[in-house]
Amino acid sequence: MKFLWEATNVFCAGGNAGVQYLTFSMTSMTSMTITERVQQSLDTVRPYLQADGGDVELVRVTDDGFVMVKLVGSCFSCPMSRMTLRAGVERKLLSDVPEIRRVEQVLS
Repeated sequence: MKFLWEATNVFCAGGNAGVQYLTFSMTSMTSMTITERVQQSLDTVRPYLQADGGDVELVRVTDDGFVMVKLVGSCFSCPMSRMTLRAGVERKLLSDVPEIRRVEQVLS
C-alpha cells in the first residue's frame, strides 16, 4: 500500500546543517478512486475560477483516462475558457492524477 508523503527541509539559522522531516498522510493513495482524486484536484482549482464568477463541474471520468468537465458561470461564455481548461484545469489534473490522459469540456 502506498502512502502520500512530503519531505520538508528545515535549515538552522546558525549554520548549514539541515534536518529533513517526513510528513505522512494517513490517506492511502489506493483508498481513493480516480474519480475522487479528480474531484479533490478540481476542488483546488475551483476557488480561482470562482473568483472570476465561474466554476467547473465534473461530469465523468472514463475508463480510458478522459475527464469530462463542464465549465459554468462566466467560464462558459468566456473567450479564454479553452486556455483556462488546458493551462489551468488540465495541467493541474495531469499533475495530481497521473492516470488521466486528457480533459475535455462538455457543452450541455
